[in-house]
Amino acid sequence: INYVQAFVRITWLPLCLTCLVAHSLFVPSSLQAFLHLRSLRYVGRISYSLYVWQQLFTAHPTHYLSHGWLLFPPLLFVCAIASHYGVERPSARLAKRWLAPDIIRPLVPGGQS
Repeated sequence: INYVQAFVRITWLPLCLTCLVAHSLFVPSSLQAFLHLRSLRYVGRISYSLYVWQQLFTAHPTHYLSHGWLLFPPLLFVCAIASHYGVERPSARLAKRWLAPDIIRPLVPGGQS
């Protein structure tokens, strides 16, 4: 194992990529324009659902029963979108409804609110 190459991969590469992205946030560039694409921002919004469902859809193609493995990436997005709008967002609204009044409501002497 070449320890210098491993060190560069583990420390410098992520650091340089982080600096590149951070720089693009403050200086107008083509990278900034790319990061602000509407479709890319949408993928960011559903990214947790993509993360949750990705293992089911990104296995090696030999693990699928069908030979049409190119069908699976679009199905991943369909399931992620359905999960985002059918589970995540309603759960977030429910949590806000249940938790927010207890946090926001001031305590009044005598136990009344």
